[in-house]
Amino acid sequence: MQLHSSVSRLTAILIVGGLRQRSERCLQALLAQSSDMQFDILIIDIAPQTMPLVGCDHPYVRCIRYPDCPSYATAKVKGIQSATTEVVAFIEDHAIPDANWVKGVLRAFQQSPDIASVVYTYKNLNPQTVISRAFMLFSYGRWMNPAFSGYVGSGPSNNIAYRRAVLLELGDTLTTYLDMEYVFHQRFQAQGWKMYKTAEAVIAHENWVRLLPGLRDIGVHSQFSAIRRVKLNHWSLIKRTLFIGGMTIFPLVQCWRMGKSLRPCPELFRAFLCYLPIFFLFSVYGAFKEAIGYMNTSRDLRVVVTDNELFIPRDV
Repeated sequence: MQLHSSVSRLTAILIVGGLRQRSERCLQALLAQSSDMQFDILIIDIAPQTMPLVGCDHPYVRCIRYPDCPSYATAKVKGIQSATTEVVAFIEDHAIPDANWVKGVLRAFQQSPDIASVVYTYKNLNPQTVISRAFMLFSYGRWMNPAFSGYVGSGPSNNIAYRRAVLLELGDTLTTYLDMEYVFHQRFQAQGWKMYKTAEAVIAHENWVRLLPGLRDIGVHSQFSAIRRVKLNHWSLIKRTLFIGGMTIFPLVQCWRMGKSLRPCPELFRAFLCYLPIFFLFSVYGAFKEAIGYMNTSRDLRVVVTDNELFIPRDV
């Protein structure tokens, strides 16, 4: 592998809330990274009146208390502004990185100086229930192929690494774009930057194990994304109405796109066919909530989104 860039250090940013044991599990996995890797760990702790995490006193760990944080995206901005390394790598408190995660992220950025973002390879942390397996594939299936490394056109939210300079270029709009990272991904790729998915940086992601909480999560994020999209782009009522109409066929389009993205990996494609009825249900409910978001843009769902990410257990 020929390496081109001088990127040699990163900051892992972990945002934590009320689920302390879950957050400590992730922190311990970060502290157990390959011994030849030196990196910084920055914890943004938004939980009110809680004890420090076990491991916070490690020399490479810095913890910033932010109990009045208004949203998950605002906490991410705080981490970006507080970091000093060229690369920031976000990881959710309900994910666990493998022992070579830092090494894999850095090696991916070293592929080329025009890589703005690195996408990790996902696997399921709690595959015991059908809903967990379906939710994992629905949300992260296109990044689950363990054998694929290469350039991609899209990435997930929250569990992803960036060149810090590309983020800081957004200035005052950074929080807005981190509320809906897929729009940010489209923006920087239009400017000539690239996204790279690496098989060398693997994380295990914890998923909802029951149907109703999983549907609620999909609905909240779909509605929130629609609201933020309208406000960012100042959409007219006519355009909002057109997108509401488009939601009638969106579930079919989304399932077709998902199948197309998973077809190169036979194992994932077979799982897609097996769970297709559940995926269609997820898509229909997400489209319904997205349409509501286009209709009513006055609701502020930032607190609900943050609670979903940091305060509600997924494994019960």
